[in-house]
Amino acid sequence: MLVTARCFREGEVDRVTRVPIVDVELVVDAIPPPDLTQRLADAWGEALSSPAGGTWVRMRPLDRGSYAENGGLDDEARPVFVTVLERIRPTGPDLADRITRVRRARR
Repeated sequence: MLVTARCFREGEVDRVTRVPIVDVELVVDAIPPPDLTQRLADAWGEALSSPAGGTWVRMRPLDRGSYAENGGLDDEARPVFVTVLERIRPTGPDLADRITRVRRARR
């Protein structure tokens, strides 16, 4: 899938840039803080070396009643599903590096 955005910043030529889209699903008991999505976007934008506006994050809370694991779910578990959609998928060492940077991103 091709994901792009047009940049029209002052002093720049119209150009098409890569825009990683990060989908996050949190298994929750309560609604997450309202600023969590922005904090994640900022952290992952830095981890993915994106300019401002260059990483999009969509977050969806998933009620615990809508999630299950075979054998039951540990009451302390807080599963999080993260999908990163990119125009050009890294491979090999580049992919391993990208995964490490996303996992270490501080919110």
